[in-house]
Amino acid sequence: MTTDREQRKTNEVTQHVADEGNVPGKPSKPGILAIVAIVLIGTALIYLASASAPSNRPNAPSQSSPK
Repeated sequence: MTTDREQRKTNEVTQHVADEGNVPGKPSKPGILAIVAIVLIGTALIYLASASAPSNRPNAPSQSSPK
């Protein structure tokens, strides 16, 4: 009798959690959106940093030949 009652309670709790979308192992939409936003912001910052950085190209050799 007690085992049946405990099993029913466990099933109710499991169903309640599943109904709310908080299923273990399943990522939530807000979590995924936060990760995507962080990646996009990081990519934008890297792009801005590389665009505003001074050029590291060496100076071109002079065109005049030594005589």
